[in-house]
Amino acid sequence: MRHTESSKKNSIEWVSFPVKEEKRRGILALVFIIVFSVLLGYAWGSLWGCISFAFLFISLLPFYIPTYYRLDEEKIILRRFYTVEKRWDEIRSYYPDRYGVLLSPFSYPTRLENFRGIYLRFSGNREEVLSFIEKIFQAKKEPESERTSEIENRT
Repeated sequence: MRHTESSKKNSIEWVSFPVKEEKRRGILALVFIIVFSVLLGYAWGSLWGCISFAFLFISLLPFYIPTYYRLDEEKIILRRFYTVEKRWDEIRSYYPDRYGVLLSPFSYPTRLENFRGIYLRFSGNREEVLSFIEKIFQAKKEPESERTSEIENRT
């Protein structure tokens, strides 16, 4: 749960490591995966037990490894064992929840946003992250309102 203020004034960086923050959930999930895989291996064969363990553990991998986030005025960067970068002009809406915020490429709610959006998990920095995102969205709206007023002035 490390928070760092970037050397750039208009950016924030942090690391989210959910298993470290919620040890009990991590242990319970791991116990469930092991018990389920052992039972499946006993009933259907050890190969299926190993395959089930691999699939279940990989599906929860973002919970068990640290994720590095960096937000600046131009883009969002998410790093695990791979890197995802999105420019702010690709993001149309955002939806905060208890654990993080979903940045969506759609301007309206749709089921696809979970697959095309980026989920930023908070790490004790909820207000800071939401405030930064709000500033970005306000800056995106200002040029639109300026263009609209210019068009209205011409007519």
